[in-house]
Amino acid sequence: MVTPVTCRAARAALGWSVERLARAAGLGYATVDRFERENAPYGVRPETALRIQRALEEAGVVFLDARTVRLPDGLEWPGSLKQPRRRRR
Repeated sequence: MVTPVTCRAARAALGWSVERLARAAGLGYATVDRFERENAPYGVRPETALRIQRALEEAGVVFLDARTVRLPDGLEWPGSLKQPRRRRR
């Protein structure tokens, strides 16, 4: 399921603006903006979150769980985008 954090990450990876995602989902700018600003996906109706998720999926994003998405280029966020930790000497 899409969450505000995964929504922002997926949208940014696609290079989409909030306006572009809103158009793709058939929603208003303010609705998508409100969803992304919430700390949990409960700021909008479940049907609205599903429309956002479907629009991103149609663009190639795969939602693996509430915290991880696979982007169209095959990277997984946040997993593969984290920089490896360097050990201190």
